[in-house]
Amino acid sequence: EYRLAMTLLALGRPAEAAAHARACLEGCEEHQAGADELLFAHEAVARAAAAASHPEAAAAARARVAALVEQVDPSLRDLARETLQRLDAALRS
Repeated sequence: EYRLAMTLLALGRPAEAAAHARACLEGCEEHQAGADELLFAHEAVARAAAAASHPEAAAAARARVAALVEQVDPSLRDLARETLQRLDAALRS
């Protein structure tokens, strides 16, 4: 679902991307995924919300990404920080 959401965003289809981002997050929550997976699910939600002109939803999802950065597996923490930095840059543009 994450990959579908990101691909649909790249294709300029934010409504469809948002549906897949939400499905990604719901799947993570349903299966009690760890912080690693939740971080990327919230990233997809934030990007899709921003692309669909929903800045409040994008900001809320971005805040969840930020809250999860230090909770991810230490081996993925640098990637998580980079993901947050790229998300911040995308939300500013």
